[in-house]
Amino acid sequence: MCLGDWKLARKMKSSSVFVTVAASDTLIVPASPNRVGLIFTPPGGSNVRLLFDHTGTGSRGVYMDANSIPFQLTLIDNGDLVTREWRGICASGSTGMVVFETYYTD
Repeated sequence: MCLGDWKLARKMKSSSVFVTVAASDTLIVPASPNRVGLIFTPPGGSNVRLLFDHTGTGSRGVYMDANSIPFQLTLIDNGDLVTREWRGICASGSTGMVVFETYYTD
């Protein structure tokens, strides 16, 4: 790592939030142009579908269940997908999941 990498790393801030995903369309994270990383942990109960910029449905999107590995997005690997709004829908009832976000602060 060079000195520039260290300076850049010091401008990164992370946060986590617990989100309850319902059986109807649920906002998980709003859009953010400063977001550079996003990790969705597996849901605690029912299956969840994740979509960006669209209303969640039970048949489209990234499928996650309790046995899934965390779904990770980075600006370098996934481009602007990490900055978009993400929505979800639970297969039945509701379930919780933790979302980790990393932001560039200037």
